[in-house]
Amino acid sequence: MYRSKALDLVVILHERLRRASGLSQSRAEKITRAIFDELVATTRRSGAVPIFVYLPVLDEILNPDEALTTNERFLLTYCEERRVPCLFLRQRFLEERRKGAEFNVRSHWFANSHLTAARRIAEYLQENRLLQPGEAAGLAFEAPITLR
Repeated sequence: MYRSKALDLVVILHERLRRASGLSQSRAEKITRAIFDELVATTRRSGAVPIFVYLPVLDEILNPDEALTTNERFLLTYCEERRVPCLFLRQRFLEERRKGAEFNVRSHWFANSHLTAARRIAEYLQENRLLQPGEAAGLAFEAPITLR
């Protein structure tokens, strides 16, 4: 089936205009809120407590700015509006980097990034009493991770 390349150019230009005007971002945020709302509702219906954790990726791990990033602000606003606990891990990664830890910022996390996140999430769950007594056992993550 023939399709004019001019149509492709029109679509590209249209999307660039949407992005420049903020319409693409607005639509993405609306869709994200709807997905989050369903996650929260499903979690609460099952009797659990929903918690969102913002996992920094790529160069966010290197960002020393104390202020929240645009994406972190979006999640914080969502969580405050919906009264959902949320945790942001970028500061923990920065703390670990100051202690000499190195993290992969070019692709998917390596094991040390997962361990850093897991430790902070476990602390958060314990600090906020979001675990039942006895559930905290095994959340210390003191043993080194071995990959098989």
